[in-house]
Amino acid sequence: MKTTKVLTPAHTAASSQLYDARRLRDEVFGFDREGFGEPGWDMMLALTARGEMSAEDLAASASAPAPIAATYLDWLMSRELVTRCDPKKIALAERGRSLMLTYLDRQAGRV
Repeated sequence: MKTTKVLTPAHTAASSQLYDARRLRDEVFGFDREGFGEPGWDMMLALTARGEMSAEDLAASASAPAPIAATYLDWLMSRELVTRCDPKKIALAERGRSLMLTYLDRQAGRV
């Protein structure tokens, strides 16, 4: 016999929080959000959490094949959200860092 899962208030609250977080991200990043398929967003989060990373490590952090990750990296660089700090390492650009911190502060209710 199959058990039916019940939607609880905790499920509803979690769904609402996730939805609101995505909308907040859209609000903070404005037009820059157009390139945030999940690989791009995952790369931004990884760089925020870990600092400088290689393109290969960023692709892995986004669970994206190298060609797709490269497309997202090119877009992130074109928007001045990330930058190459040396030929092998990528980091958040000042603009990207500022936007990420604004987003994270607002997400945590600090602003």
